[in-house]
Amino acid sequence: MIKSCAEHIELAIDDFIEEFEISPNVEALQSGAGICRYCTGPASYQLRIEEEAVERSE
Repeated sequence: MIKSCAEHIELAIDDFIEEFEISPNVEALQSGAGICRYCTGPASYQLRIEEEAVERSE
């Protein structure tokens, strides 16, 4: 799981795909729900692996 601010979302998506070799499920976060991995500012998005995608790839 990766949390990102709006400024770094494209970088987060690129890193996610490189690390997991699958497109992420991008969810908007409530304010104060996390910290951006890249700048330690407030996170606006959370990138996760969809459970169905994991089952299909196995």
